[in-house]
Amino acid sequence: MVSFHRISPVGSLGIAVAVFCFPLNSHAAERGGSALSPVSAVGELGDIATFKPAHAGRWHVRGSLGVASSDYSRGAYDNEDEDLDQVAFGVGLSTTVQLVQGATGPLQGLNFTLGTSNGIASGDNRRVLDDGHWYESNWYLGLSARLGEHWLGAITQSGFSSPINDFDFTQETTLAAQYANESPLGQLSPQLKVTKPVGEQDDGWLIAANIAPQMPLTQGHYPVTLSFPLEIGVGFDEYYGADRDAGQYLDVGVGASLPLKGISGDYGNWNLGSQLGVLARSEEIRQADPEFSRDTLVPYASLTLNVAY
Repeated sequence: MVSFHRISPVGSLGIAVAVFCFPLNSHAAERGGSALSPVSAVGELGDIATFKPAHAGRWHVRGSLGVASSDYSRGAYDNEDEDLDQVAFGVGLSTTVQLVQGATGPLQGLNFTLGTSNGIASGDNRRVLDDGHWYESNWYLGLSARLGEHWLGAITQSGFSSPINDFDFTQETTLAAQYANESPLGQLSPQLKVTKPVGEQDDGWLIAANIAPQMPLTQGHYPVTLSFPLEIGVGFDEYYGADRDAGQYLDVGVGASLPLKGISGDYGNWNLGSQLGVLARSEEIRQADPEFSRDTLVPYASLTLNVAY
């Protein structure tokens, strides 16, 4: 599964840019000093992510620009197959506000995230209903909370649409929980998600579990970190289409991340990430895809530039 860090799309970009300009000035004096604690946020598919902020204020902005060899979501074709003649670009922008900072009983933090992600295809040979390049525009919003010292929880509402009508507008609600601390299990960052479609297309539900162990590869001026993400998911009750049994997928890969210290600082924390992986999926998912995209094993590669302020 290749997922870009992704309500009209133009309006959401405008909102996020406006929010970006506000903290850039109001928190300029708060940069530097002691080490800052990671901030949790939700992603478009309901995952819980943590990032290193560039300042100590409550408002944060994240952006991403990526390129991938294909676009699959939760094991299923997501409008860009593994065609070597074409790649998919992902553009994402989100803002996160820390509503609660510090301990308030068992609640040690509460954050709200609003974001958008967009898929843009290269070339004109797309095997879809239209040859348009901007094939996907999604929005998402959600709350992420730190519960005690070792648990994170989140609820996310996501909307998926296509400017060129590749598919109908759909919405999903996702609940997620993650365990994270310095123990061997906590360093795997195990996460469990339950997703339910809502609205007109509300068939089925999906449960997914993932881990993302990390290890440093190099030290010094170019500190590269390796990651080994793995996710397994099962869709029930016609989640992958009418009259289809439970569909299963396994997504496994290896990634590398390099902080770009030369441009980090006043304009946020920048890093470059890459990933190679293989997606394996069951017959139920494959047969729900278009005829040209029914491989059992789907290899993929991606390269993404990220910034967090």
